[in-house]
Amino acid sequence: MNRQVHLNYYAVKGLMARVYLYKGDYANAEVCAKEVIGSGCFEWVKQENLTNESVADLTFSTEHLFALNIVTLGNIVDKYLDGGNNSFALEESRLSEYYGSSYDYRYLYLFKTGVGMSNTLRYLKKYDQLESVSWAQSYRNKLPLICLPEMYYIIAECSSSVSESVDALNTVRFARGISY
Repeated sequence: MNRQVHLNYYAVKGLMARVYLYKGDYANAEVCAKEVIGSGCFEWVKQENLTNESVADLTFSTEHLFALNIVTLGNIVDKYLDGGNNSFALEESRLSEYYGSSYDYRYLYLFKTGVGMSNTLRYLKKYDQLESVSWAQSYRNKLPLICLPEMYYIIAECSSSVSESVDALNTVRFARGISY
């Protein structure tokens, strides 16, 4: 249960894929990334797990290969990333440029207007610790280090086939609610 906070077999394979990529050993990076994907152990976050703000899976925990469990994450977020800290705010127009699609789940569900801010400024709520009693324990205090989309990005970068690279990128886009 909740193996993503341990450096499990697939987390090691994901880390190996990352290291091989950095090393320039694209063939082995691709093999490791494909093994993680092929395991079927990791699922894309579902939109219905994002829409209810009081119980949302803000870090997309089903996609974590490896994450840290930081019991003081709420205090850190309150101190450095809360909505009152304008240095971490983005203009709505910049945010929409960054994501490029108003259908992207990250754009739709991971930002909110901060306390005392204008309606045009948004801040990241990915690491907010929700107050709801019904908020799943598996969503709490998680800081992802290696995630499923990275495996697809590695394949996109390492594959010798353009169509396979495009398919890998489109898989991530589709999983984020972006049609292609």
